Amino acid sequence: MLEILAAAAITVTGCQAPDWVADEAVAIGRAVPAKKVPPGNKAIQYCEYFVPQGADAVRVLYFDSQGEKIAEKRLAKATGSDASSVADDSLPEVNQKDFRLGEVREVGRSENGWTFRYRKNHDSQWRETTVGIQDLDVIDAGFDPYVREHWSQLSRGQEVAFGFASPVHGRVIRLRARSVSCQRADHARNHLCVKVDLAQPWLRWLAGDIYLVYSSDDRRLRYFDGVVNILDAGGDSQPLQIEYFYPSKPTS
Repeated sequence: MLEILAAAAITVTGCQAPDWVADEAVAIGRAVPAKKVPPGNKAIQYCEYFVPQGADAVRVLYFDSQGEKIAEKRLAKATGSDASSVADDSLPEVNQKDFRLGEVREVGRSENGWTFRYRKNHDSQWRETTVGIQDLDVIDAGFDPYVREHWSQLSRGQEVAFGFASPVHGRVIRLRARSVSCQRADHARNHLCVKVDLAQPWLRWLAGDIYLVYSSDDRRLRYFDGVVNILDAGGDSQPLQIEYFYPSKPTS
């Protein structure tokens, strides 16, 4: 799961959450609209707090700009897995709930593979699909350890293709990741900038690209630009920019 960091509260301008959340969080993401407006005019949509739950699980708590909790996600090491430790980190079980809408996204290990469950809102029916173990490479935030595992290939400019879990669509989506030129001057040095899009050329027009920036020093995610997994207040998908903040010193 997430690397365990030194216990130190992170203060992020514009983010509001209970003190215990800020004190225990090992990372905070601040999300603002992706549209091109002056930085000072970008209203915060939400802040996400990553709080460890032992060695093998993480809670992600989402608070809006008023400090109200709007969603929560739990990432946990899959049980009964015979995969390697790296693959386990890339394939966590996920349970995500949006308290405003009643949307739920779940991915869990089952006897026959991986089971996706999805409910769009309080009034919707559940949709459930099971996919084969061999079809899936990455689930949710498992993309971060997957990037670190393939850091050398990405740094050399090689393309990395993988199967990504999409409980919303009830299937595995084939994606590709590759390094690109960094868009911001402050990311040009000591950062790896990565673009992710659909692997199938004839489908790329259906979805926007995702752009990510990782620090080369600690290989942590610093910046995200693309469609997020939290819907807007109306229940629609939303493209956002997220900047990530961490305590200064990791522990072994």
